[in-house]
Amino acid sequence: MPTKTNNKWGRWYLDESYPLSLNIKFVSWDEYWIDLRTCRSEQSRVLWVEHMAEKDNIISEQDIIDLGLAFVDLVEAKII
Repeated sequence: MPTKTNNKWGRWYLDESYPLSLNIKFVSWDEYWIDLRTCRSEQSRVLWVEHMAEKDNIISEQDIIDLGLAFVDLVEAKII
């Protein structure tokens, strides 16, 4: 569950500025962020996971697993 001290899942982290977002940093380019307002439904979260999985040249299988875990934690914490 995300807290002020635990808001990271692998390379993904919760950016608490407005709007809240889930960010990942890449070596090849700066950063990719997901506006959490676009993640309110289960279907939208599935679409984000699928979208990120298509980026297999820059994102690993572990990054996809971590994204799913982040979504679960953020839903349980009622952040999304």
